[in-house]
Amino acid sequence: PGLSAKGALLAIWMLAPHEQSPAPAGASGDGAASSSMPAPPSAPLLSQSPFAFLLSEAFPFAELSIFSLRRPRNLLAGTSSALKSMVKGVAFGTYRLFADPIAGANQSGFPGFCQGLASGLAAAVSLPVAGAAVGCVQVGRGLINSAEAVIESSAGKDWDPETRSWYAYSLVEDAEKVRHLDEFASSSREGSSQEGARHASRRPPKESTYYERLGVAHTASTDEIKKAYYKRALRLHPDKNANDEAAKEQFQQISEAYQVLADDKLREKYDTHGQASLEQVNLMDAGVFFTMLFGSDRFEPYTGTLALAAAASMEGQISIRRMQVRQTKREVQCALAMAERVATFVRGDKEQFVSTMATEAADLASVSFGDCLLLVVAEVYKGTAAEYLGYKRSLLGVDGHVAALKSKKLSFDNHTAAAGAGFRAVGAAVRTYKLVRELKQRDDGGATETDPLSGLSANALQATQESLPLFLEAMWHVSVVDVERTLEAAMYKLFHDHSVGEAERLLRAEAVALIGDVFMRAAIDKGGTKDPRAKVAELVRLMGRPPATAGRHSANDAQPGARQAGQAGQQQHAGEKGAQEPMPTHSVQELRAMPVRELKRLPLVCGCGA
Repeated sequence: PGLSAKGALLAIWMLAPHEQSPAPAGASGDGAASSSMPAPPSAPLLSQSPFAFLLSEAFPFAELSIFSLRRPRNLLAGTSSALKSMVKGVAFGTYRLFADPIAGANQSGFPGFCQGLASGLAAAVSLPVAGAAVGCVQVGRGLINSAEAVIESSAGKDWDPETRSWYAYSLVEDAEKVRHLDEFASSSREGSSQEGARHASRRPPKESTYYERLGVAHTASTDEIKKAYYKRALRLHPDKNANDEAAKEQFQQISEAYQVLADDKLREKYDTHGQASLEQVNLMDAGVFFTMLFGSDRFEPYTGTLALAAAASMEGQISIRRMQVRQTKREVQCALAMAERVATFVRGDKEQFVSTMATEAADLASVSFGDCLLLVVAEVYKGTAAEYLGYKRSLLGVDGHVAALKSKKLSFDNHTAAAGAGFRAVGAAVRTYKLVRELKQRDDGGATETDPLSGLSANALQATQESLPLFLEAMWHVSVVDVERTLEAAMYKLFHDHSVGEAERLLRAEAVALIGDVFMRAAIDKGGTKDPRAKVAELVRLMGRPPATAGRHSANDAQPGARQAGQAGQQQHAGEKGAQEPMPTHSVQELRAMPVRELKRLPLVCGCGA
């Protein structure tokens, strides 16, 4: 009875506005009650609320720390927290019911089993009850906070899940915070110090050109080399030095130096034998392939650097923290760029704005995959702007909810397409792996492990090339999801920027919707689609994929006497095509002796002499 009365009083007290900070010892009017009910040290989450006092007295179990009494945002969040608490209570109560008797029996035999059974039964009853009590409290708190949530969210404020409070977002302040983020900051200084000590014992290299390009000592650690390259790359990047050929040349030089020094094996080879020992090493920047493939260099002011390109530029040393920092900066930069872009519309010059955007759309649609990527950007712009304007201008925000549902369906379709393309790419990768393993086996016995040219059959080459479109399609769909996520976050920052007034935020949304319309028309006029198969096929042809007839002709040459009658016409057609377009001929020995860079200049299809 005493517990019930105390529980009723504390339940009312718990719902008061001061639930975020527990009363200090001795601050309560009832000093005896305060001193007799300290927060259990094993329940740090519960110690944040006065309700912890009641739970710690009624249910003295260490598992109380599983229940969270953080302030819910609204009724929905409170209900979600309640369901989690009840599920946790039942789960842990069931666990204690079976675990306590077993643990007691192992320690003290039958008496311990009896004691464990008693404590397990008590926990099996008490923990679900505690979870239900916490759930009821969270639902009540969520119901009370719902009114505040409606008012604050209608004012454009955001909910901070860390402080559990509402705040007014400022794009300017966010940009200032992001500017100081260091993607190379490491949470483990011990590893860095060990690496530094390891490189400090390095002997002076045979050549120091690469170290001088990056401005680091030959004893520099990998992190120091990365930081030096990152700072110089930002300053010398071609996007910032469009008409400076010297800066472009320096950018290429530091990129080459970084790829060598960031790789321990290449760095050791360079230190020992100099730059001449790297003649046969492919030093092409891995990020260039992705940026050139989908035209993201031209789209970078709108989409930022694609995540695939950013990951590839890390040269196999991908860090989750680095990716998160880059993504955060990318979203803020896209929002700032859009705020500057729509300034003309906000000032009232709509005709000039539309004309500029139409010219920009035509330029973007002309690059590789430009019409397809332009369609994706347009969909996100139109959807996010319609959602924001719908919430602000329609009755009860009905139009905003409708636009939000359309955006969710679009996102679901994009993710589904990416998943399907990923599965197809995995299947292609498995087939390619089997082909590579088959080549290594060298069934004919006439080749050695150091002779890859003679082991590459025409059928294997054709099968590998047929897998390339599947990889490119998967990359495209992943990039679509990446662009969608980035632009949605950037437009949210743009529309909820409280550093400007609400009238300007509405004008920004109108301008973004207008850009979406202009981009959509330009993309459709160019035949833009999110199905990349036609574009990928065209891209593969441009990359020099050999025709199927030539591949079949080579296969017949490699296996004389097989299916000669059935493919005689194909061999004749291939011979006629070869006569019209003469290919350079090289012997296998000549090809083996060529450096890798010279081999890459050769066409993919060439006749090889005996």
